[in-house]
Amino acid sequence: MAKKKRIPKPNKPYELSKCKTKHEYRILACDPGLRNYGISCVGIRNGKLDVIANALLEKPITTLTNGFIGQRRDFFRELKRWFDLYEPDLIIAERFQTRGNGGPTIELVSAMNMLLGCMGTKKVKYIPASQWKVAFNRRWGDEELKSMYVDCLTTPHQLDATLIGVYGLEYALQTQLKYTPDQIIEIVEATSCMELRKPRLR
Repeated sequence: MAKKKRIPKPNKPYELSKCKTKHEYRILACDPGLRNYGISCVGIRNGKLDVIANALLEKPITTLTNGFIGQRRDFFRELKRWFDLYEPDLIIAERFQTRGNGGPTIELVSAMNMLLGCMGTKKVKYIPASQWKVAFNRRWGDEELKSMYVDCLTTPHQLDATLIGVYGLEYALQTQLKYTPDQIIEIVEATSCMELRKPRLR
């Protein structure tokens, strides 16, 4: 008897708040995944980095067969909330690169990335993970990112999405932003729309 395919449960719902701050430039950054789809909106205000919000998408696409039409609709609706509230100038998303693992993940991530390009913005940039990670490691060293994953109380995917956004801002504006890894952790935690793993002792 064939095993019944388990349908992943949706992630926890979250709330988004309207941003009243004026930014010179905003980017919606995505770290796509089937279960853990990180999303973050980052901007530049007076030449300084500002993280507006970050979360895990509640309803990423997990099938290309039965249920795809409904999932595609829900995915669009969720992304539209981010677009309507934050009006990004650019979308940047990580491309999925297979490392020999089979399954439909590469097709599903590619489908979600393609749908991102249909959201009405004029500019969409897709990058491999190595592109932003090499830039980060060149600046901060190979061990710093691993340390950030341990220290940050959001999910790693929220942190990754934010760092992808930071890379996107530097790429789009051809500048190097002033920040430290500790500052990134602090603002990612402060702007997380999801509950933190545990309260931080201040």
